[in-house]
Amino acid sequence: GEKSWLKRTGTRSFMFMSGASSEDLSKPVILIAAPYAGDAATCNQHFVLLAEEVKLEVERQGGIGYLTYPPVISDGVTMGNIGMRYSLPSRDLIADNIELMAEGYRVDGIITLGGCDKTQPGAVIPLVRNSSGYGITVYGGGRHPGSTDGKCPKWEGQFGSELSSGSPYEAQGAFASGLIDIEELDVIEKRCLGSTGACGEMFTASSMAACFEAMGISPPNSSCGLAVKEAGVGLGEVSEDRINHCKKSVYLLMDMMRNKVTVGDIVTRKSIENGITVVYALGGSTNAILHILAIAHEAEIELTVDDFEKIGSRVPLISRLKPHGRYTYSHHLKEIGGLPVVLGLLLDAGLLHGDCIT
Repeated sequence: GEKSWLKRTGTRSFMFMSGASSEDLSKPVILIAAPYAGDAATCNQHFVLLAEEVKLEVERQGGIGYLTYPPVISDGVTMGNIGMRYSLPSRDLIADNIELMAEGYRVDGIITLGGCDKTQPGAVIPLVRNSSGYGITVYGGGRHPGSTDGKCPKWEGQFGSELSSGSPYEAQGAFASGLIDIEELDVIEKRCLGSTGACGEMFTASSMAACFEAMGISPPNSSCGLAVKEAGVGLGEVSEDRINHCKKSVYLLMDMMRNKVTVGDIVTRKSIENGITVVYALGGSTNAILHILAIAHEAEIELTVDDFEKIGSRVPLISRLKPHGRYTYSHHLKEIGGLPVVLGLLLDAGLLHGDCIT
């Protein structure tokens, strides 16, 4: 109304200073939340680049993009030291940061990026807190596998040459047991992470990525894939796969807004059960229980630990993904079609609710 228009004169002046035009004031405002800590968290090191791609696509599709970069505490970096005490609290800090920006700036929709252990659930919790709102999350992608490159004959004789983020912990035990020497331990810790990106095995990041795709709160076939084009130290060139899914997320969010499909329509008891089913089928991280319970709580959906036991008791393990198998989620599963292949098998077996919105 006219009274509200007059009261927002000051608001508009700040928007004009940022480069907005009078015509822009009628466009939807989209918050783009990209948890980021620079070189301190290589899982999310490329998020600034992805966030800019999302912002450009928002503008191409007739919206205004606001960027925010919540802080990140990396489990990988803080493992084994007192910094780990700050890991789980960072999940809720990320969620609060995103909610604060969304509510404070009265945005029309939210696109979040998730990568490492706590940014994944931290990027979804603020979406379900406002079940009548519009939001979607996108996975930043996994890292390339590392390699010993033939420099660790003792290790390779038992475990092969391909390395992952779990390799340094296994190597620590192998060294303590006298199975490898200090030289091989040094090679493994320096070569186990093949590139920027989240852990590509079924640790927390990949487990939650699969869960969110199964729930329908992230784009279809987006949870598998590599963050950057090539292996190597430092921030490499972001993969076309990730850029395409980021752009697709904008289209999907705009479509949700046009058709008035809210987060609450997507995240339901049934969709959460689908997510749990996929985590069990792929041998996902037990941390998923912790985060899914938190998401259900924030969405005001009744869910208990006992429900995990009921679902898990009827879902078979159908993968050989690391750390319990030999393949990676981000790389090898992507090569055979990604999560839709798994969803199809589970749906055919009657283990998924096929009537959920995605």
